[in-house]
Amino acid sequence: SPIENINLFYYSSNVDGDHDYDMSMENIIGVDYQISDRVSTSLSYLFLSGNSDSKLGIMKNSQGLYFSIKWLL
Repeated sequence: SPIENINLFYYSSNVDGDHDYDMSMENIIGVDYQISDRVSTSLSYLFLSGNSDSKLGIMKNSQGLYFSIKWLL
């Protein structure tokens, strides 16, 4: 069944660097789909939460939608 080949995921992390927590979070939500035994695709969205002046502010340009195809050996 094609539904069995779908995997939803969510990943979240904060930046503590010098242990000065500013409550900023990097969040990734997405879906993986195994097309065949040898090909897998992924569609994910990366977004930041927290203060715009936070340590993660340098990643602001990384926010967005990502698509990838993996050929499995």
